[in-house]
Amino acid sequence: MRALFHSMVAFCPEVWRKECEIDLNTLHDNVQNYMNPHKYLVRAYKIWWDGVDDLYVGCTRSKLSDRMTNHRFACRRGRRVGQKFNVAMKKHGVNSFNYVLLGTREVHDRDEQRQFEQEWIDELQPNLNSYAAFRSAEYTKVYYRNQAIKWLGAHRELVRSRNPGYKAKHKKKLGSKWQENVRRRHAANKIRCHCGGTYNVALKHHRTTHFQTIIHQAFVREIAKHG
Repeated sequence: MRALFHSMVAFCPEVWRKECEIDLNTLHDNVQNYMNPHKYLVRAYKIWWDGVDDLYVGCTRSKLSDRMTNHRFACRRGRRVGQKFNVAMKKHGVNSFNYVLLGTREVHDRDEQRQFEQEWIDELQPNLNSYAAFRSAEYTKVYYRNQAIKWLGAHRELVRSRNPGYKAKHKKKLGSKWQENVRRRHAANKIRCHCGGTYNVALKHHRTTHFQTIIHQAFVREIAKHG
């Protein structure tokens, strides 16, 4: 985020910068404090049973004893019965598992907590974690694109049977040149705000949404301070 605030200078006229006299480092710290006012301690742990290879990794901000009580309660009440961990807990024993603290870390939010948990998952490779604790934006984009390609490949005949004339009717719209022209028109209407963000000037709701973002609101407050 610090790079974003420093990049704002490149898009601001010299006159505007001299009039505002904004310390971008201060602005960055204010926004960071506004977005993440408090830190809290989280604990990563692992659960296993003697004599079997099953392993589970979790992360909590509670005491480990309280988290284990919650695991047992959820299993007995039948919550999330399809998860591998609860299936293993019922199979091997609700009260017979072992657990140990792997590490602690101070974090600002749930995303940092999930990242911490994912680091231990990547290291220990547990077989009872049904899902990844954290996925980056790039990973999510690639994952869902691959899932879509996989689904279309398996259901190609179904897709064709639903609307056999769609491709012929919208041949121009589906062409790469038409899509490139649409992207070019959208890019031509984009402008960069003084706060460093961008929005489409031709679409009123884009501008309204941008003005409500945390970064723009923090920028406005800094302008008001130095006004």
